[in-house]
This record gives sequence, structure tokens and C-alpha cells, in this order.
Amino acid sequence: MNTKRIYSVLKSNATKEDKKTALIEVGLTETEVTELLALYEDETDVLYTIGVEIECIGTDKNKFKNLCHEYKVDLSEENYNHQTRRHFKVVTDSSLRGADPIEVVSPILRNKAGIDNLEKVCKALNKAGANVNRSCGLHVHFGLQNINFETYKNVFINYHFLEKAIDKMVADSRRGDQNFYCKSLKVAGDFAQGIKLCNDRQQINDILNSSYFNVNPISYQRHNTIEFRQHQGTINFQKIRAWVTFLTFLVKFSENNVLTNYVENIEDIPTKILNKNEKKYFINRSAELS
Repeated sequence: MNTKRIYSVLKSNATKEDKKTALIEVGLTETEVTELLALYEDETDVLYTIGVEIECIGTDKNKFKNLCHEYKVDLSEENYNHQTRRHFKVVTDSSLRGADPIEVVSPILRNKAGIDNLEKVCKALNKAGANVNRSCGLHVHFGLQNINFETYKNVFINYHFLEKAIDKMVADSRRGDQNFYCKSLKVAGDFAQGIKLCNDRQQINDILNSSYFNVNPISYQRHNTIEFRQHQGTINFQKIRAWVTFLTFLVKFSENNVLTNYVENIEDIPTKILNKNEKKYFINRSAELS
């Protein structure tokens, strides 16, 4: 039995029916497939605790809040703050340009139920007329409780070497140093070697000395997280889910692996980070974005 293929199907972004078909093709019986899918859906479904920040404009806030209440999503409107809540919160963001700018910040998402609520929030934003422009971003935090310092260092190094390929996965406005709020990790000097020599997170902070990089070295002080800031703004749940999946397996890869050479193309990203189907998704997205 091809267990690697089974795992690849389970963690893919395919629909449940497509997963069922693929698992049967691997050689599982319908009963085995039904039990396996049910078990997988009931499991954590999140390797690390995560938090998501969605920046958008043009939202009818009252309609959005009413829809979240209808969908049984706990949400509150607050003044701008950096406090982690047990509920989704809506805050203002002075960096956004356009009418009615808001930032929707998730609580800590630990399991499938949390991800399901994130999907409901995206659905509510769409129905409430939300939109995005070049000033909007999508920020994803990963809790550091299950990420040791060596993995933390490797994340910065691996993202640095992958950045040319990652640039093709995001909008032009989020590439290189075109956006002040998500600057490239291609900083002066031998960045990878400098990170390798760091003995604690503060030393990485000293190298970058700003939160406004693709990978934010300062969020550990405020939230005990590592934050990824490069993705453009979106209220499309599937795009968010694909990006979170990519980041999850980048962090997982970084537990035991560190790249030493630049990766320029999406298809050359290690399969432990992006499987074949996921690469196809981002290659198609790259064509759309170009």
C-alpha cells in the first residue's frame, strides 16, 4: 500500500469526493476510505497553532457581523490592539487605503473547527461586499510552542532560499521590496550564514530589525509566534487554505532540513513542502497573477 500517496491525498486541497476517488485508486476499499476520511476530518488538521489576519476594504461591517452571528462565529468589533482573543475580532488598520478598511483577526486556530470558522468568516466577508486592493495583505502566524529554535532559524534560511519561487506564487505588488510592509529577506551580506550563527531569536531580530519582512522576526516578542506577511490580501478561503498549507509544510520541512541553494521555480520546491497537486495549483495561480 502506498502510504505516502494516501497521506498526500488526505492533506491535499481536493474535494472530499475527489479524495475518495483517489484513495480507491490507491487500492483502499470504500469502507476503508469512508473510515479514513472521517478519522482525518475529526483530527486536529493543524500541525501547529495558527492565527490569520485578513485585511480588506469596502465591507458593510453591520452585515458582516450579522452574518457571523448567523453562522455561529464568535466575533467582536474592537479598537486597534495586539491582544490575542478567544474570538474573531474586527479592528481598524491605518495602513489600508480605500473605503471602510478593516482587519479581521482570528483567535488561535487549533483544529478543524477553527479552520471551519475561518471559512465561514470568509463567506461572510464576501457576502458583506468586502474587497481587496494593493494595500491589503494576508498575515499568518504560527505558534512557537511546538517550534524549537533550530527550526525557527531554518524557517528564515529556507524562506530566503525559496523566495524567488515564492515570488511567483504571490501578486507582483508583494515581490522583492515593492511593498514596505513585506520586504524581501534578500538583505545585504550573507543572510543565511548570519542566521546560522545566531544563538537566540533576539539576534535574528537584530539582523532584520523590523517587523516588515516577508517573515517577521519580531512577532515572537509580542505574540510568541513566527509571522509570514508576503501573501496579498484575499477573502477567498481556498487561496488562504492553500497558502496556510504551504507554510505549514515549510515549517515542518524546516524541523530537519535546511536549504543551501536558491530555488527559482515553483516546480523545483521540495516535494516535502509542496506535493505535485499543490505545485500545480500554485503554477496555475502564478499564470493568473502574471
